[in-house]
Amino acid sequence: EYEDVRANTVAAFGLGDYEWLLAFEADQMHRITDCLRALRSSRARLHTKLETPFYSGIRKTVADVVAGLP
Repeated sequence: EYEDVRANTVAAFGLGDYEWLLAFEADQMHRITDCLRALRSSRARLHTKLETPFYSGIRKTVADVVAGLP
């Protein structure tokens, strides 16, 4: 259902108390939101002890980031 949403899972060693970092990519933000809402209602969610916040942003190239610096 969410084939356009790319999910990336990496170890979060040294980035706090979390074991894994999940990064989702899609051309449209609402697709990520819909995917996360669907995942929250899955049976695997029953094994989640702590619901952690997530952060969103726009993917930019390094050149665009540098060009936007003051």
